[in-house]
Amino acid sequence: MGLNSDGGGVRFLNTRGLELRGMISEKLGFYTFLGENQAAYPDYIQNRIGQTAAVPGEGRFKEFESRVAGDFFAPGVDFFTARGYITFQPIERIRLQLGHDKNFIGNGIRSLLLSDFGNSYFFLKANTQVWRFNYQNLFMQLTGQFPLSTADTLLPRKFAAIHHLSFNATRWLNIGLFEGVIFNRPDNRFELAYLNPIIFYRAIEHELGSPDNVLLGLDYKANFMRHFSLYGQLLETNLSLAK
Repeated sequence: MGLNSDGGGVRFLNTRGLELRGMISEKLGFYTFLGENQAAYPDYIQNRIGQTAAVPGEGRFKEFESRVAGDFFAPGVDFFTARGYITFQPIERIRLQLGHDKNFIGNGIRSLLLSDFGNSYFFLKANTQVWRFNYQNLFMQLTGQFPLSTADTLLPRKFAAIHHLSFNATRWLNIGLFEGVIFNRPDNRFELAYLNPIIFYRAIEHELGSPDNVLLGLDYKANFMRHFSLYGQLLETNLSLAK
């Protein structure tokens, strides 16, 4: 709970829920989180919700007004959070993950490559470690924003496929290469050609003759003097054909 400098009632975040995690035979793990939330955010977040019709980091929501006499609490939003996945490690260097959650690629609070600012989504992830290399494949099913003014309806979908290869050049320097493609199809199907875990996505997109959006990126992080980090990212996007 807290107060906004411009007044307008007490701001708060109230979450009740359940969180479970476990491991079976040191190879199969699971995680789930369920939470019922009510929140009255500071003005700058509440204004963004009004502009975008979306709560940062969450999905469907509804608005509510304070029922406390004198409007002690500010108006806010009500939303339900559900995340969960299973993890399977067939051998020491390979880890697979399947579920509904968020992912993050890059450094810092936000990332140009892949941030966790949006809603959770269904995904399949494979992470492979060999020597100083870490290679990540991520396949995602993305769902369109829920329209507040209409009844329940099946939402449109897009899909994404991502590669990220990082290399620990030294104990203090990590360099990464990023590649991804975002696409949709009229029948809401995944383009099977993008399931190839090692091919150059731009080559597939070119062969398909498609308007898919291809992303290419570079990132680095340098740690120095035991207390400082310097990081940066460069991302090139094919936005001319974006929908």
